[in-house]
Amino acid sequence: MEFKNVYVIDVNEDIIPHKNAEEDGEEERRLFYVGVTRAKDNLFIYSPKMLRGKFKERSKFLNEIAVDKYIVREDYGFNAGDRVFHKSFGAGFVKETTADNIEITFDDGMVRGFNLKILVENKLLSKIEKL
Repeated sequence: MEFKNVYVIDVNEDIIPHKNAEEDGEEERRLFYVGVTRAKDNLFIYSPKMLRGKFKERSKFLNEIAVDKYIVREDYGFNAGDRVFHKSFGAGFVKETTADNIEITFDDGMVRGFNLKILVENKLLSKIEKL
C-alpha cells in the first residue's frame, strides 16, 4: 500500500528505534524502512531537537538513508503568539521567529530579539501553558 504523502514524526533516538528495542534494532530498522518506502510523492521526516522539554538526538536511522533534497529547520517549539516567560525579562508574547532567532514583546511593552538556541540551551525561556 502506498500513499501520496507520508509523515514520519519524532525520528529521534529512544523513539525510533525505541529505547526498549533489541540491541541491533533490526526489527525497528525494518519498520522504519517500510514507513519511508510507502510515499508516492512526498516523504516528510520530522526529528525535533526538543521533545517534552529535553534535547533529543536525531535517530541513527537518518544517517542510513539517502535523500535527494532536504530542508533543515530548527524547531524549538516556539511560534508567533505563544505566551512565554524569560528568566530576566518576565512574561511576554512571541512576536516572530525566524531561523534561530526569536522576537518577544514583553508585558512592559519592550520588544527584544534573542538567539533562540542560546535561550533554550540555557533554559532562559519557557512556554506559559494555558490552563
